[in-house]
Amino acid sequence: IESAARNNHVRILNMKPVSFIDTSGEKKGYKKLAVEVECEAQMSSLVQFIYNIQTCSQILKVKQIKLKAKEMNSNIIRSTLSIGKILILS
Repeated sequence: IESAARNNHVRILNMKPVSFIDTSGEKKGYKKLAVEVECEAQMSSLVQFIYNIQTCSQILKVKQIKLKAKEMNSNIIRSTLSIGKILILS
């Protein structure tokens, strides 16, 4: 997530794990984890960042997006993304 942000000129303001962890798939060999990422970027950079997360090889998925303008008459968008990951257990 951090390298995708750097590559797309997205500034991460805060990243924290979400307390909910879905372990219902543990018997099937996986579990679901999630983080919440607060970031700022121009809209085109944010779209590319989300696309890169969705298409990466680490099985990440953007589950929720909240957008708002950083300030009036600004082209910078402040967003909060909920990103889930499926962790394959060995």
